[in-house]
Amino acid sequence: MKLLRTGAFSLLALTSLATFAVYAQQGIPGVFTAPEKATIDKPIKDFKLKDVMYEPKKSDKEDMTNIALSQYKGKKNVVLFFMSEQCSVTWRYEKRMGEMLKKYKKGDVTFLGVRCSANDTPETIKKFAESKNFEMPILNDEKGKLSSFFKITNTPTFAVVDKKGILRYRGSFDDNPEDADVKKHYLGDALVAVLDNKSVPVTNTRPFG
Repeated sequence: MKLLRTGAFSLLALTSLATFAVYAQQGIPGVFTAPEKATIDKPIKDFKLKDVMYEPKKSDKEDMTNIALSQYKGKKNVVLFFMSEQCSVTWRYEKRMGEMLKKYKKGDVTFLGVRCSANDTPETIKKFAESKNFEMPILNDEKGKLSSFFKITNTPTFAVVDKKGILRYRGSFDDNPEDADVKKHYLGDALVAVLDNKSVPVTNTRPFG
């Protein structure tokens, strides 16, 4: 689905990105840099967003509902799943995503959903994820800074970030929204390559929607 642009509120408005900590130190001691937009085989900027799936307890600290990508550095490879509950294409990936989540449940991969459309609310995207058994945190990209950084224009879009914080893949789950007609498994192949410390065969594809 093409994402909604609504002026200042648009989750994909091309505003300047906030100052974040970044992963890669390049050349000058104490100076950290990363591309202004997500770039294949380059470090990505860190971010911290609220997990709409998390049910806070009274004893929790205020920051307990937030997730930062940096907390997975050196520990887990990360798949970002940019989704919209009103996107008919996203709906078609319920089975395929469910199988992938089950396959890597105990593996070296963490899945993070991202609410990236102004058509959705935190409440509706939570209900959608629960109804589709997308058992993962769902990050509320309310200001669109993460989506803008990854240049998200359609849903669903997927991105693979390895343990070093390097973007290794961005694009579609596979080559066809219809499960029976799929011939190429872009996201699955990218994960296999990353887990085997090999080059990703296809690093960038055009998402459907």
